[in-house]
Amino acid sequence: MVGISRQVVGGVVVALVATACGSDATTKGSTTTSSVAITTTTVIAQRFTSTSALLKTSSTPAPSTTTISAATPSTTVAPVVGVDGCSLTGLPAGATVTGTIVGDVNGDGKDDTLTTYVADKSAGFRVLFGGGGGFQNPIAYAGAGDGAVKALGLTSLVGQVTPDDVTLQVFARVGSGASTQIVGLYHYENCALQPVNLPDGKDATFVVGGGVMHADGLACDGVAAGVVLAVYSANSSNGSKFATSVQGYRYANGGLTKYGSMINGTMNLPADSAAFESFATIDCTGIEI
Repeated sequence: MVGISRQVVGGVVVALVATACGSDATTKGSTTTSSVAITTTTVIAQRFTSTSALLKTSSTPAPSTTTISAATPSTTVAPVVGVDGCSLTGLPAGATVTGTIVGDVNGDGKDDTLTTYVADKSAGFRVLFGGGGGFQNPIAYAGAGDGAVKALGLTSLVGQVTPDDVTLQVFARVGSGASTQIVGLYHYENCALQPVNLPDGKDATFVVGGGVMHADGLACDGVAAGVVLAVYSANSSNGSKFATSVQGYRYANGGLTKYGSMINGTMNLPADSAAFESFATIDCTGIEI
């Protein structure tokens, strides 16, 4: 029999864990893992079971309450040069701030203020460094209204976050649909928040949300090697039986590489309703969608 649970280590939900009983099971410590192929969707992420909590939640700033308000930009503000030699000017004319979060964007150990804004069918990031100065740069986005672009939070896709090694990545909503949102990943480099790249070189954007025939989501799972970004998907032709998949990625130097092979499975509604719902969200420390 297979049992399912999410392990919580240091306050972080780290993985979906499968346990099994029978002659094909191998015991490791207090956890029993199946050595046979398991197709049940609720154990689809067993590959990413954590053996240690390398991601320290105390080092990952929680996002502040997001506000949506009209900005009062100035087109005559002189650039302010500060940390890293980055320069910051005023917001574009007519800009509207869509989200604000606080955290260490550039890894100097000081809290920075990151906002997203839209202006005349364009969008951008604007960062005020805690040590002085800052920068702003455009975001490529899918439109769908002013509220489509929004900073969602910062978290570590690397793990082992310490005061001397603060490596945080930015999650931002860059588009939206009737029941889904498009989430992009960004990293700080050369006075800008640059898109994280997928293995094929394209910008890392992911669909999050669900409907009658599909569910898509993300999870940041702790593993012995650090953190794995797990990308979940469930699709159906009849709304009751779903083909599911999960693919893991590791982050390094502004890019994602695949971690292991894609794991395929199935789920059935309404029996697997709880698992279906978990497929349609983001489960990463510090990220609020």
